[in-house]
Amino acid sequence: MKPLTITLQNATPYRIDMRAFIPDRLEGMSLREIQSIPVHVGNRQVEAGEVFRIDGDDVQHIRIHPESASLDLIGAGMSRGEVVVEGDAGARTGEQLQGGSLRITGGSGIYSGAGMKAGRLLIEGDSGDFLGAALPGEKQGMTGGGIVVRGNSGDRVGDRLRRGIITVHGKVGSYCGSRMTAGTVAVAGQCGEQAGFNMRRGTLLLTGEPASIPATFSDNGQQTLSFMTLLLRELHAVSDAFGGIPGSHPVHRYLGDRACSGLGEILVLPGG
Repeated sequence: MKPLTITLQNATPYRIDMRAFIPDRLEGMSLREIQSIPVHVGNRQVEAGEVFRIDGDDVQHIRIHPESASLDLIGAGMSRGEVVVEGDAGARTGEQLQGGSLRITGGSGIYSGAGMKAGRLLIEGDSGDFLGAALPGEKQGMTGGGIVVRGNSGDRVGDRLRRGIITVHGKVGSYCGSRMTAGTVAVAGQCGEQAGFNMRRGTLLLTGEPASIPATFSDNGQQTLSFMTLLLRELHAVSDAFGGIPGSHPVHRYLGDRACSGLGEILVLPGG
């Protein structure tokens, strides 16, 4: 069987809603039926075959060639199978992902992995703001699974994170780990202003001191934490950004955010 391949025929300035093209929804459909799926291009609704060249027959393995970053909601709600984007993805990539594997060979837009529940999201380029965060109006963001970004990410990484692991190999913007209630955000590059803002629980792991931490965090100094060996082992299983760091080495620990009675922690690894 050949993976189902979806190629945008012409670059467009309009946004295209891709949430229909996941293994869950395409199961049992013929190629002609897939080509007839209605998709929104800006404020118009057209058949998929009018804007995409579609071939192949294995809907559990989907390849998307976007030609531009105008394809939004790729992999949204997916619970099984594999989707690979050969290029850049748009906004809300992997929104509410429930399982399976979603890989972006380029970058992705705002709200990637928002509300994610399970599965794996790998972004080999950069990601936009609100990675793994809560969607507007929602009380919690990512609740499970793992996100790895090999490039940089924007502001509000892990906002309202409830569970799961986010790993960013590069730098992140301001308010990283804001309003977290559990889970882990690990950043191998530089971290921007107000890290951990309104954090209630969870762990923000950094390889260097952030640009700033809210004054309502307590500085607990250097500590040796028994769980660091397990945490670093778990991170190394999904990413090579934290390899070679001994779990027995002391880390600089901050606790907070006391402004919201928070019991979260910011851990700064040695050598940062």
